[in-house]
Order: sequence, then C-alpha cells, then structure tokens
Amino acid sequence: MDIKKGLKTLVDKFLKEEKVDTAAVERAKRQQEAMKQAAKTLPK
Repeated sequence: MDIKKGLKTLVDKFLKEEKVDTAAVERAKRQQEAMKQAAKTLPK
C-alpha cells in the first residue's frame, strides 16, 4: 500500500503546484495543441 500513498502524495503535490502555476500550465497546453495542429498540416 506504500505505492498508493506515494502516488497520492505525488498527485497532491502536482495539483498544488499546478494551482500556483496554472497560467504557465494553460500556456503549455495551448502551445502543445498548436504544435499538434501544425504537425497535422505539414506534409509528411
């Protein structure tokens, strides 16, 4: 059960950091989406 506890701690920590840095997270998500779209439009 130690692994579950560790995972929960990790998730809680991540969520706390995400709240602090939501703007950066959102920006990164948008950037990632934009790159995915660009990759689709580029000829293979």
